[in-house]
Amino acid sequence: MVRVVDGDTLRARLDGGEERIRLVGLDAPERFPGPRLEHQARQTGVPPEALRRWGNAAYGFARRYLGGRTVSLELDVQERDEFGRLLAYVWTGRVLFNLELVRRGYAWAHPVPPNLRYAELFAACQQEAQAARRGLWDR
Repeated sequence: MVRVVDGDTLRARLDGGEERIRLVGLDAPERFPGPRLEHQARQTGVPPEALRRWGNAAYGFARRYLGGRTVSLELDVQERDEFGRLLAYVWTGRVLFNLELVRRGYAWAHPVPPNLRYAELFAACQQEAQAARRGLWDR
């Protein structure tokens, strides 16, 4: 692991270089104001300022959780997004980190076809986090 950019984007060493990685199956709140944060607020029903706090919390959690760890990447159908980022599920041992973010309420399920390998599992974990009022669902 090289660096956590935000709750759903990383930079990692891969094949001797550095690769931007977008976590598949979820969306995490933005850390900074702007149109994307406003869109997320409308989408989730969570006020923008609360989302920003959770965006920073997701970033901090990812840094603590992934810091110093070796991770494994699992690709789905589509390898890259329109920004050139590698689309991946990130594993730390037997833990799917993408799912852990959703389970703990730092992000929400965001299936984007054709990468739907774990879409049902992500949706179930989001429902569980919402029911338990974890993370950004604690309102």
